[in-house]
This record gives sequence, structure tokens and C-alpha cells, in this order.
Amino acid sequence: MKKIENFTPEQLVALSSAIGILLSRKFSITERIVIASFISGISQSIFITVADENLIESLDNNNQSEKNKNSNLNSSIEDLHKEIDELKKHIKHLEDNMNF
Repeated sequence: MKKIENFTPEQLVALSSAIGILLSRKFSITERIVIASFISGISQSIFITVADENLIESLDNNNQSEKNKNSNLNSSIEDLHKEIDELKKHIKHLEDNMNF
């Protein structure tokens, strides 16, 4: 039997339509309403879990992105401090040379 992820969208539509037709022939209107509500409930539960997983993944990605930005910013600040220190040394050297 094929796994669900191996079906094309068109095959899934055809399969769901066939199941819907078979169920509508076998059950009364009241039973079909109950079955449809039950399947809809399952569908809603799946949508909720997928939405939660997407939200968690998105938050994790945002947190990682912020960490990367902070790391890059810290690196840039360190580089600027080094440049400032070098400039201070250069200024001191120039001042010392001017005094002679």
C-alpha cells in the first residue's frame, strides 16, 4: 500500500471523492452528518497541531536569526574597539613625535 506522501494531489482528491461517495451510499443522512462531523473534527485537530508546529519552528528560526545578528553585532563592536585602540596608539605616537 502506498504511503500518503506518495500520492499526488489529484490522486488524493479522487480518493477522498470515492470515499465520500461510498459513505453516502451506505449510510443514512443522519449517519453521514455524524461521520462528516467526526472527520471534520479529526481534520481540525490535525490543522491545529500543524499550526502549532509551524509556529514553534518559526519562533526557533527567529531566535536563531536574532542570535546570529547579536553575534555579528558583538563581533563588529569588538572590531571597532580594536580600531579605536589602534587609533589611540597612533595618536599617542604622533603626539610623542611632535614633542621632540
